Amino acid sequence: MTREEKNEKNPVLKILLMSLMFILLFSTVVSADELNSVNNPENTTSKLKVGNGLTIEKFSDGRVKGIENAKSLNELQKKEILKQMKFTTEEIEKLPSTLINEIISEGGVKVQLEQKNYKHIYTSLDGMDYIVTDETKELVDKVKAADAVKLGLGSNLIGTLEMGGHSEGIFSGYGTLIFNGKTSNNQEYKYSFVTNFNWSTGPTAWNYDKVAVAYETMATRTGSTGHHYLYGNSSNDIGMNISNSSVYGVEGTTQAPTYNSYGYLMVNVNLPVSEDGNSGIFVSGYGHSWTPVPISVTFGPIGVDFGGIGDKWDWDNYFTIGKAY
Repeated sequence: MTREEKNEKNPVLKILLMSLMFILLFSTVVSADELNSVNNPENTTSKLKVGNGLTIEKFSDGRVKGIENAKSLNELQKKEILKQMKFTTEEIEKLPSTLINEIISEGGVKVQLEQKNYKHIYTSLDGMDYIVTDETKELVDKVKAADAVKLGLGSNLIGTLEMGGHSEGIFSGYGTLIFNGKTSNNQEYKYSFVTNFNWSTGPTAWNYDKVAVAYETMATRTGSTGHHYLYGNSSNDIGMNISNSSVYGVEGTTQAPTYNSYGYLMVNVNLPVSEDGNSGIFVSGYGHSWTPVPISVTFGPIGVDFGGIGDKWDWDNYFTIGKAY
């Protein structure tokens, strides 16, 4: 074969070799994706139909894939999605529409919490702290009644009776935890810590209150949001100003309601995957001022301290890191 004939065939060989390399490269990419699914089984999804034919994607670890523009969904579809995320009917009925939309947009699954160390302190006008218990509630009511007279607040006192769980008189509060999967590099778990609060009627004084979420030093905050609604209606948002100035927690400032209301403060955080299986915690708190001077908030590692005259509630929310239920 002459040199000229070899040169004529070289272009053909080059094309064949390039085609073979492309096929091998494509096969390698597909194999990597398949390997990722094997190593991260939580990434596999199945499709489910809910509420009027809407199709959603659900991960094998129980998380529901987030849906953009959740506002466009009807009420039945939203309820069905939240149920798939392990919210109960009772919990769904308490949620304001904005929080529902945020939860559905983010996706995830509600995680079981162990809520304990619930504490209620009333700080009187003379600066004394009274821990409210079954044994002290009668005394605290008398102190509150005397302070209310001095402040000209009348007799609409915050009851310290009917103490049980995280509910006292006209105030109640509880925590919610949502697991949102892993970050793109698989190095961190994504969570939403939520402090929820409810007033069954307007409290004694109508000054500015504080809402708080505190977390561990290993947590990396990625976002926060909060709202407060009169009558539990999303059209009556009385607002919440959020401060992210502390590395240990987030505080929200809101007007005390004149009627029944519902609100929440939600903080998005990442936790290291290396902590998988260990116990995690975030602290919820609420402070209600009895004077025009707002309640102050001081955060420490896994803790929140309220200062000022009035009622202060806080409790711990425990969970297992990396556990999606």
